[in-house]
Amino acid sequence: MILSKHIFRNISFVLLIIFFVFKAQSQVGINGRFINPNLSKLIDDRSEVKSGFGFGVDSWFRLKKKRIEFMPELGLEFYKVETFGIWPSITEMSSYYFMFKTNFYLLNFNEDCNCPTFSKDGNTISKGFYLSVAPEIKYINRKSDIPENDLIGGVVIGAGLDIGVTELLTITPNIGYELTSKIANRNYSALQLGLRAGLRFNDGKKKFRR
Repeated sequence: MILSKHIFRNISFVLLIIFFVFKAQSQVGINGRFINPNLSKLIDDRSEVKSGFGFGVDSWFRLKKKRIEFMPELGLEFYKVETFGIWPSITEMSSYYFMFKTNFYLLNFNEDCNCPTFSKDGNTISKGFYLSVAPEIKYINRKSDIPENDLIGGVVIGAGLDIGVTELLTITPNIGYELTSKIANRNYSALQLGLRAGLRFNDGKKKFRR
């Protein structure tokens, strides 16, 4: 699907408003991920998409009585594209994304301590392990002789482990598998290995879980 820059800017503006409304009531996370796409020949039959990296910022809020936590996230991804033929070269493909991640802490589901992971009772696995699902939309910029843009939807299914370093900092290694709608009429999926740094700001009036 080809999308004009004007329409995408409007969508981005709306998403930013939603994102910072959540941010005003929650914590902030900084995310980095390595992406290994299961896709070749995306741009044409002479090009192959290699591994990539993603960077994002998320906000955080939760249900009051159950350990179901929500993290809307905005970010960027970059991929290397290798072109074969008489004039081989390496170019880039980039994307902007918005995802709405939901974490389910099944081993600690009914726990309702209004405190960071560092202060929770239990061992690291029981209080920090979660399964997640994250619907997403992504705007992809594909560089070729005739540059094209795509707006696609998808979902990332994964798992992670919150590790409380201090009451103000939680480190979360995570893994995910991404499935999206077709890009340039080709199926796309990717394995993601990520790391999140969760920062908790407490002014003494609000108490947060992490």
